[in-house]
Amino acid sequence: PGTYGSTTGLWTEACSGFCATGSICPQGSTSSLGNGATCEQGYYCTSALQLCDAALPCGGVELYCPKGSGAPIDVDDGYYTLPELVAKETTRSSQAQCLAGYQCASGRKTPCGSAAYWSAAGQSNCTKESAGYFTVGGTSADYRTGQSRCPIGSYCSGGVMHLAPRG
Repeated sequence: PGTYGSTTGLWTEACSGFCATGSICPQGSTSSLGNGATCEQGYYCTSALQLCDAALPCGGVELYCPKGSGAPIDVDDGYYTLPELVAKETTRSSQAQCLAGYQCASGRKTPCGSAAYWSAAGQSNCTKESAGYFTVGGTSADYRTGQSRCPIGSYCSGGVMHLAPRG
């Protein structure tokens, strides 16, 4: 398996060679492209393992395999892999840029998780708010997307703005 025979009179299992990377070559294939099928998304087919007749799961969430992959691809920093379903952790097929208010590392997307932290889109880590600033944006304190300077008449602590006490 994983080889093809494109001529008559072949005498070994090596045949004419290995099938093309990303292609599926079932037993009896006559072309390096096998039967024309390519690995489905989330899987890869490689001649390096001599398994062109079998599709292998892509791996963990830090890897993804588009349709026709010959090897898993590492996710970029500041990106996460899709689909995000837990049941699909070994068969991710694409990557997407991290959303503002989240951090994305090793293929996982997680919220910044506190008003004291924020992130712009495409970040692999959340940033702690600067002294004298409060966090802004996002749908809640867990998903802040920026920071603003604390205005006159207030003080800022833990990413939250408070009015100056009476006195």
